[in-house]
Amino acid sequence: MGFDQVKAGKDVPNDINDAGLCVQEMQKRGEWEYFVGDTEDKLIYTRYHKVKKLAEEAKKIAIDVSTRSHAAQKHRRAANL
Repeated sequence: MGFDQVKAGKDVPNDINDAGLCVQEMQKRGEWEYFVGDTEDKLIYTRYHKVKKLAEEAKKIAIDVSTRSHAAQKHRRAANL
């Protein structure tokens, strides 16, 4: 297996020695920093959007709880009259 096969996206068996050789070749060619940077960017992007989605869901839940609480208060006030 060669570095060019991996770069071309060919399906190759996973072998830690081959992976090490690929990293060495990427470092020689000056492509390692781009690969690592791109990977970090994707991780940051993914984490940001997961957190953003969780925050939006939490906000919806908080609004729902607040709405139900307000409705319950109105119901209790009406029952006390």
